[in-house]
Amino acid sequence: PEVLVIADDSGAIGMAGIMGGDSTAVGDATTDVFLEAAFFDPDVIAGRARRFGMHTDASVRFERGVDPLHQARAIERATQLLIDIAGGRPGPTVEQSLDAELPSRAPVSLRRSRLATVLGHEISDADVEGLLEGLSMDVVARDNGWEVAPPAARFDIEIEPDLIEEVVRLYGYDRIPEAPGEFETQLARQTELVIPDQRVRSTLVARGYQEAITYSFISDAQGQVLGLEPGDLMLANPISADLAVMRQSLWPGLLQALKHNLNRQQARVRLFESGIRFLQQDTDIIEEKVVAGLIAGAAEPEHWDGASKAVDFFDLKADLEALFELTGGAEQFDFVAAGHAALRPGRSAQIIRQGQAIGWCGELHPSLTRELQLAEKPIVFELEYEPTFAACVTDYEGVSKFPTVRRDIAVVVGQEVPVGDLEKCIRDAAGRVLRDVVVFDIFAGKNIETGSKSVALGLILKETSRTLKDTEVDKIVHAVTERLAREFDATIRE
Repeated sequence: PEVLVIADDSGAIGMAGIMGGDSTAVGDATTDVFLEAAFFDPDVIAGRARRFGMHTDASVRFERGVDPLHQARAIERATQLLIDIAGGRPGPTVEQSLDAELPSRAPVSLRRSRLATVLGHEISDADVEGLLEGLSMDVVARDNGWEVAPPAARFDIEIEPDLIEEVVRLYGYDRIPEAPGEFETQLARQTELVIPDQRVRSTLVARGYQEAITYSFISDAQGQVLGLEPGDLMLANPISADLAVMRQSLWPGLLQALKHNLNRQQARVRLFESGIRFLQQDTDIIEEKVVAGLIAGAAEPEHWDGASKAVDFFDLKADLEALFELTGGAEQFDFVAAGHAALRPGRSAQIIRQGQAIGWCGELHPSLTRELQLAEKPIVFELEYEPTFAACVTDYEGVSKFPTVRRDIAVVVGQEVPVGDLEKCIRDAAGRVLRDVVVFDIFAGKNIETGSKSVALGLILKETSRTLKDTEVDKIVHAVTERLAREFDATIRE
């Protein structure tokens, strides 16, 4: 926005309604003083001081609004004080006014019934009129209440609740008798389509996380660090430069909370937040609920029986898998290696549910860790709430009295093949009798070709109605190994 200035022939000598310039400042050698009293519309002054990192008495007054009719009176009072304190001879006054540009105040209606409803108490007409007239307001009685014209200086009186506030403030809260409120309560509808927020939060708390509530606004610098462009999400009149942009992610606030805790000797930090982020979609700004979190420091609390270990990607992955179990469809989620500007290459993943991208997780990029001056490397995640926690219909079956069968296989595949893809392939090939897949060894080195790795997996098989025969198990294992060989060029390691 443009900034109004006071200027003479030589140029600007002050910012209107904010601060005068040094060239016109009063000093010890000053002999002639020029006094100015002005009215500036609050909309013209609002936000300009903060834009330049300033906060002055003048900017506070003009942003809130001053009386547009008392400038001459203010000049006379200031002149009298100057003469009384320092002496001197007053000069002539010059007054310029554009009456058509001065604000006009429309009367505000105050309904008698509304006043009684809000207060829960009736105040007599005489008391109401006396209280408002005592504030230099013009009060005209109507059939259902009053038409009230506030004085020019009262920019805060614009709507009916403003008048009710003034009446009760002067009448006295202590004069309003206490009365128990009567309310109708309705039970909130619980949907089974989405996992309730409370269950998600409780699960994270049970896994050692603490809930944080951070500001919905961040500084432009915070967003730029994480590669977030503010676009139209920049506020027109922010309360401060640190709260100037609507957040596009919950990570900036959580990282600031992490830094605050690390600077106070917290060796193990696990934080999460469930909140709203703002996204620009064409010309619209949409609100999207997300769950985000981070872990940093020691993986476990300090204990005498066991060495301390720093958290890594897989600690966070285990926490996310616990959340996915809530949906009843944990097998629908995949962690796919992918790059993100804010995450460390090779230690980040995009989270996919049945083909739909729902979030990210990974270690914060080392350059960002250094720039934010973090003493520990945080592992972060952020999930879109509704697609992540959409619930599945649960299928139940009786507890099987028949034994499980385990068959272990070791396959050699390329180093670039994700183990998760191997698991998914095995589940598809084995069918419904496969209860679980256990990865119990990954090896690369002696007797393994360069660029390859050996992955050992245990297949847990069970039929609910009978004991599986060896021939059936062999057939399933054969189908699995054939599928692995076809899709990943895998070879069985003897």
